Amino acid sequence: MNPSIVEIAAKSSVIIALAAAVVGVMRRRGSAASRHLVWILAVAGLLVLPLASSVLPAWSIAVKRETPAPDVQQATEVPAASAVAAQLTAAPDSAQRSVIFAPISWIALLPIAYAAGVVLLLGRLGVEHWKTRLMLSRTLPVEDADWTTLLDECVTRLGVRRTVRLVRSREEAMPMACGIRRPAIVIPSIADVWDGDRRRAVILHELAHVMRFDCLTQMLAEAAVAVYWPHPGVWWAAQRLRVERGLACDDCVLAS
Repeated sequence: MNPSIVEIAAKSSVIIALAAAVVGVMRRRGSAASRHLVWILAVAGLLVLPLASSVLPAWSIAVKRETPAPDVQQATEVPAASAVAAQLTAAPDSAQRSVIFAPISWIALLPIAYAAGVVLLLGRLGVEHWKTRLMLSRTLPVEDADWTTLLDECVTRLGVRRTVRLVRSREEAMPMACGIRRPAIVIPSIADVWDGDRRRAVILHELAHVMRFDCLTQMLAEAAVAVYWPHPGVWWAAQRLRVERGLACDDCVLAS
């Protein structure tokens, strides 16, 4: 196995372990937003790690090896090898076929399997992004005075400086925030029957996602999972990032 791969796997495990330790210390005193920030830094470190490992010099320990003195047995290796080659040339066709069609070592297939996993997960991320854009193209802007007034009040209360669209979708059953450059809050058609408190809580929760750039951080986490998909710790870190993200938005709603 390539030593650089082993080095990156070891360093990524150290990054995840350090992040878990810091989050464990912050469990009682720190907020969900602080714990979420720790996991974001860990994910960013994972994404930068392969590039940094290729640029920075690797750690190595020089080991002095003694050169064995030549003996009679080494001198006879070349004739022996030529004799084996001559026997192989004179061997029957069946023996030659067995040598040519020797089974491929499973270690040689590992890079292919890894590349296939990365392409599959990145492809899934691209399909999800395409589905979100397709869903947004089918939504209608919300122009009801009750909703637009509520959105303006929540934007002012949270101090959101970005322009946020409010759209209605008949496809999605749950409200969601999406978009990085042009954020939008999608509400289902059934949202019109909600009472005022539920409307306000939903708008504040989704605005918290927009204000914290959660769409971007979650996309980075999915990219890290794709790059490190054989590492179970990275999957766990992405899952913890998702949990802390939701708790941080809930805290933002309660504080408002």
